[in-house]
Amino acid sequence: MRSSSCTFSSAMRARVFPLLASFVLLACGQGRNPSHATTVRGSEVVLSAERDAGAPDTSTSETSPVAEENPPEPRGSRECPAAAAAPEPSWKSIRFELVPRQPEDDDTSPVPWEVQVAGGDEEVFPAVNHEGTILVERFSDMESFREAVHDSVGFFSVVTGKLIGLYMLSSDLGESSPSPAAITKERKRLKRDLAAAHHLLDKSTWKRVSSGRKPDGPCPGTPFTKLDRERDERDGFRWPRVTRFDREGLDFEYQPFQEEEGVKVEEKIIVRALQADGTIHTVALPHNLVPPGKTTWMADTSGTCGWSEGFYGFGSRELGVFFVYGDENFGGDSCGAELAGKRMSVIRLPPALRTSR
Repeated sequence: MRSSSCTFSSAMRARVFPLLASFVLLACGQGRNPSHATTVRGSEVVLSAERDAGAPDTSTSETSPVAEENPPEPRGSRECPAAAAAPEPSWKSIRFELVPRQPEDDDTSPVPWEVQVAGGDEEVFPAVNHEGTILVERFSDMESFREAVHDSVGFFSVVTGKLIGLYMLSSDLGESSPSPAAITKERKRLKRDLAAAHHLLDKSTWKRVSSGRKPDGPCPGTPFTKLDRERDERDGFRWPRVTRFDREGLDFEYQPFQEEEGVKVEEKIIVRALQADGTIHTVALPHNLVPPGKTTWMADTSGTCGWSEGFYGFGSRELGVFFVYGDENFGGDSCGAELAGKRMSVIRLPPALRTSR
């Protein structure tokens, strides 16, 4: 299935990371594009790895000042809208409910009901439980070659980095006029998945965590403006490689595997973290994204397929954990998209880049 997954962003507690609360950041180029659980391999590689990957040379220090020289002219207001201060997230219970599908809903499903978050508050995902052991996210995936949307909720272990459970919240019976027996069977299936999700949700209260956005160019007045200007001038650079967590003060730049003139550069993620003193600490973490697809019946062999230019994800700098999944490039009909929640990998920040909990 060819997917388009949705995530959401949130603020960290101001008392944990007071510097970030003082920034009125400008967001530019919002974008949204899902268990093989792959953990980070080995220890972090520091700045020298950036030069090999074509990133800017900052080897003189592990930190770089935020201040700019000769700041550029501001982009248009439509390209760089001011980010409103997000409200402080609070601990709350999360419940789903099965409600009648409204006639005005733009949905061709023959199933007469749908799943919503109880209370109508959809802005609860992604979230972490009060114990800091589980992250939960809701996904929406578009099936390959069809317009059917697959809605799901996934639970992930902070400790192991593995998928705990993935439960389908939408119904697709594959026919426009299913029989009453088929609808009854699907309703029972959906209730089982809701019960399994509630078994995990009811054990704790939950608070929203950050999800990444995809900038598409420099915007003035942010901690990463100077870096973004350099990126715009770099040969061969593509903005889909960047995922930013503004209120976490984190910038991730994906570097795919490269081989030029016999020199191999391994796949990695350049992490740039805003520190309390206003500097940016940079490390490179070896990391392999899970391929975004699985082969279809048209392929000669079965297995994973496709490639990613960058990734989407969610997580917490307090916990030092981010779950990510690559964007989707398939190269033909012999490769179809896998569900977002089934292809997560984990980025674990080194202790120096985390904040206290």
